[in-house]
Amino acid sequence: MAWSKGTAFAVTEDGWLMTAYHVLADSQGAALLEFDSTGKEILTPVHNVIIDSNNDFALIKVDKKMTPVELFEGFYPVKSGTEIGFMGFPKGETSIFTHDGIVSRVTEKNGNPNYNLHSFVNRGQSGGPVFVPETGKVIGFVSARFKASELPQRVLVSTSITDDPLMKILLELKKGQDEIYNVLSEELSQSSQMGVGVVIAINKPAISQVISGYNKDNK
Repeated sequence: MAWSKGTAFAVTEDGWLMTAYHVLADSQGAALLEFDSTGKEILTPVHNVIIDSNNDFALIKVDKKMTPVELFEGFYPVKSGTEIGFMGFPKGETSIFTHDGIVSRVTEKNGNPNYNLHSFVNRGQSGGPVFVPETGKVIGFVSARFKASELPQRVLVSTSITDDPLMKILLELKKGQDEIYNVLSEELSQSSQMGVGVVIAINKPAISQVISGYNKDNK
């Protein structure tokens, strides 16, 4: 069976969890995968799903009591340089990995803030919670990462442009610099730890409103 794996975290005590929509996008069904103290797999079926593909988030429901994260009542005032932490299960690992980093850029999508994360983001950590280290409160979740291979490659410049000796030296130096850049980009794209993360902001009122609307429509 082919699995699309990501990370999810509880937002309510009665079993609603949040993850990234693209983790579920191509699946025919979903289950919450956990591990006990011996590493044994525990699978709990997902029976309700709320998706928002435009904002890449999904809420999934399991019949299980959970310990939810603490969310902010409003959007946390994030700016460039804000320190954050995030968690996730990279590459299908059974142990959670915790990372830290900073917000490098704040953007807006559909009226909500999004953040670019300057830190290593691994495949499989999509949907993982992003939090403020001082309080542990969650401000959003990891939505995507950009690998080195997806960044624009520099074009090597030929020294035939000019016969000027000084220009030849400068162009040779640039050629060497760009060759190193291209080799590093190719190598780093093979690494599991490479990427600039994209974080979708969430808060408690927004999540409560979505769940309340879903419950009302499905009574």
